[in-house]
Amino acid sequence: MADALAGIKVLELGHMVAAPYCAKIMADMGADVVKAEPPEGDPARARGPFYKDLPDRETSALYLYLNTNKRGVTLNPSTATGRSILKDLLAQVDVFVEDTMPGTLEGWGLGFPALKRLNPRLIVASITPFGQTGPYRHYRAYDLNLFHGGGQGHMVRNDALGARPPLTGGGYLAEFDGGMTAAVAVLGALYHQGLTGQGQRLDCSIQEAVMALERAVLTRYPNELFGSATTPLGSRNARSGMSGVQRCQDGWVVIAALEEHQWQGLLRLIGAPDGSARSSPELETHIRNWLAEHTMDEVYHGAEALSVPAGRLQTSKDLLASEQLRAREFFQAVAHPSTGPLPYPTASYRMSASPWRARRPAPLLGQHNAEVYCGWLGWGREELGRLAEAGVI
Repeated sequence: MADALAGIKVLELGHMVAAPYCAKIMADMGADVVKAEPPEGDPARARGPFYKDLPDRETSALYLYLNTNKRGVTLNPSTATGRSILKDLLAQVDVFVEDTMPGTLEGWGLGFPALKRLNPRLIVASITPFGQTGPYRHYRAYDLNLFHGGGQGHMVRNDALGARPPLTGGGYLAEFDGGMTAAVAVLGALYHQGLTGQGQRLDCSIQEAVMALERAVLTRYPNELFGSATTPLGSRNARSGMSGVQRCQDGWVVIAALEEHQWQGLLRLIGAPDGSARSSPELETHIRNWLAEHTMDEVYHGAEALSVPAGRLQTSKDLLASEQLRAREFFQAVAHPSTGPLPYPTASYRMSASPWRARRPAPLLGQHNAEVYCGWLGWGREELGRLAEAGVI
């Protein structure tokens, strides 16, 4: 079986989550992805959890997951020599994934017009918080800002508005979505490249990627004031009835009975009278009492049987023991020199002709410097050592 992106060369100049995840999707499809890190390493290396809870730049779970199937080099493009090396690498690849602030590449003499002259096939995917244009393009942002700025904050809203700092979702939801969105765009650009031999510049705003997930909520929001003209803003979505995270006998569940047939199914599930109002103190009490008597599995499977969307809040341990994920072979062992073999998530898709496989673990810092610089650029060992000593690689 051939890998879907076999023969495609990708250079990643990214940090933390969004750009590395974009490049990881291509690496998982078989592209030859080279990750260029600063000599001190991607900041993700310092983010836990760590293997055996011992901080180590080679054992961050975040870094290990995001960089499986890649090769890794060190490179400091803030130096003139580093920029020259970056240019030489870009002349040889099909895709460049980067997350520098807008204007940085232009300041290095590597704006898209220059890169197109250098390598007409090159696809440049730029992933930034707010895109390459617009009033916020030079603003710095973190996952928390982008999560709320893209509209997902309604899922974790604090009813005591202003009483506590903003809440966020688990993990790096906004950055993962930005990386996935950019990867889909790159796949389309690769199809175009195969037909025409021409590259493209792709501009991915993480905020806009998140907003696309919330397009229905953002469209409804201005039009969902209930009651009188004095109805407070907090009453929006009051019609949704039972939704969100709810405590049950042995943990937490999420139930989202938004459509009428789902609502009627929920009423049958909990034994409430037909025609019950969507929001009343009596119904809320009934729901809480019913949930307290049922386990997560009972709620999940009971809701599923009645076409009511529901899910269990599961720990990592729960996911590793999941019968569904085990049947899908979603977790597979990957052996890393610093951790030994551990179960890793594979991919969120399954392609029959090119299934996911672990070709290599995440790279150690600078692990493939000799392999890439000597192999791609024809350096000798002496030059490799000299540039390493100078802090260029």
